[in-house]
Amino acid sequence: MAFDQTTVDAIASEARRHGIEPAAALAIADVESGGVAFALVDGRKEPLIRFEGHYFDKRLTKAQQAKARAAGLSAPKAGAVKNPVKQSERWKVLNRAIEINANAALESCSWGLGQVMGSHWAWLGFGSVTELVNTCRRDVGGQADVMFRFVDKSGLSKALAARDWKAFAKGYNGPAYAKNAYDTKMAAAYKRWAKRLEKIPASTAPKASNPKPLPVEKPPLSTAPEPAVETVVLPPAPPVPVAPATFTDKTTVATVQARLWELGYTEVGSRRPDGEFDGKIGSMTAGAILAFRRDNGLELVDYIDGNLIESLARAKPRVIAPERAEAPPAVVREKVPEVKANWMTKIGAWVVGIPSFFLALGDGILSNLTGALGYIQPVKDTFDGVPGWVWFLLVAIAAAVLWRVARHGEAKGTEAFQTGARR
Repeated sequence: MAFDQTTVDAIASEARRHGIEPAAALAIADVESGGVAFALVDGRKEPLIRFEGHYFDKRLTKAQQAKARAAGLSAPKAGAVKNPVKQSERWKVLNRAIEINANAALESCSWGLGQVMGSHWAWLGFGSVTELVNTCRRDVGGQADVMFRFVDKSGLSKALAARDWKAFAKGYNGPAYAKNAYDTKMAAAYKRWAKRLEKIPASTAPKASNPKPLPVEKPPLSTAPEPAVETVVLPPAPPVPVAPATFTDKTTVATVQARLWELGYTEVGSRRPDGEFDGKIGSMTAGAILAFRRDNGLELVDYIDGNLIESLARAKPRVIAPERAEAPPAVVREKVPEVKANWMTKIGAWVVGIPSFFLALGDGILSNLTGALGYIQPVKDTFDGVPGWVWFLLVAIAAAVLWRVARHGEAKGTEAFQTGARR
């Protein structure tokens, strides 16, 4: 299938605005979308999408991940979640994923003519993944703009201008481009479009001068009011939710870590020896963020945004639930691995120590009894070395010390859990 003339003109115009040869731009769009700019979805024209279940899987909390995997929407392995052939069915898959986590779902799709991943929204200069999505949904020019931003940010403009199809294919399609014959497809598509554009009369060709400026942000396609339920379905459904700006700089992250610690969200991890935090959003910090959001009624996402920062500023210290504050040791052991390990060490020390003590006692009594009955082995102390009962006694003492240390660790771990010092 080939693009109609209106689509060709829109792509060519946007290509000139980005300083890209129209034939090369059309070649990318042709190879990526098969000559189709929009698909009909429930009577609406929507950009082509491809949902990547392994991307979605990485962006979910454990609870969301379990739900998504059970629904067949996510998997840790690439390709495990298959895309339906029809675009209308792919959009149904997307909307099901949005019900679990809207931003993660939109970031896990490739969008439009250039099939650019939504996860690149910040890298490409958009304020949110929703802005990237709505740009693609707006018109062909919007889809082309997203595609050309990716070409520029990926450093592929020179390869495209030089028609170095192998270099372009490797950067745009990935190291396995040869397996997909991406470079040969690009070369063939370029020749077709270069030949076609030569036949377009000058009067109908789009002009490069004084192009219509592209607005930075457009309102959602729908004029319906913002709903409580997040979705990307157009009227009669409401518009795509707007994702908040996020913060990942080291200073902001470290400040958030310190504040979480002050409020009692010790999932954040331990301070460094200098009293500071590392400023990185690792698994422990992400867990603390999720715990705070859950306790304060915020959206359950593990990134830092304006809502989180504002809520942290006015939040009061974490209140420990009565069932936690009064949790018996048996319950704590199941929730805190260190406490369970100390408990098992204590039991092991008891099992080893008690028999060793009685063996030492018995061996000592027998040794003394033997000596009292006539010194059957008068030179035993000289030639036999240390008596067996001494070794048993030493093992018993060591086991007793280990038991005491483990018992102390278990008690401290239980106390830390009950008071909230350890999550």
